[in-house]
Amino acid sequence: ELKRLENEKRNAYVQLIAYTRQIYATQAHMRFVWELTMCETVVRCCLFHHDGVRATSNIDISESDGLKRLVTLFVHWSFSSADRLGYDTSMTRVLDTDTWEIECADRNASDESPKISKYVTASTMIKVTNLYSP
Repeated sequence: ELKRLENEKRNAYVQLIAYTRQIYATQAHMRFVWELTMCETVVRCCLFHHDGVRATSNIDISESDGLKRLVTLFVHWSFSSADRLGYDTSMTRVLDTDTWEIECADRNASDESPKISKYVTASTMIKVTNLYSP
């Protein structure tokens, strides 16, 4: 979220929360979400997950060290695996349906290693938008 003034930082976070809610509502396979705020020359990287929001310290991109940190972050994101970007790789949407295929580890007492089973959801019980009010 880009804001012109540093004092609009709170508004940027409010918008990020709204965006994150929309991401979780439309992408059921997200475990966490990465987002950025930019107010004037100050950037913060935010990690939204089930128990809260974490944010980096301010990254001042008007300084060479801050710009280097931001470029490094983009490079790392570009080469990250899907699970490090927040996707739950054990879930796959079945194309042209409203169902998901989910891989689960089944462990019996006699098994040394878990067997991976695939389950397919029958339907959506309740939409996330109905669970949380805006």
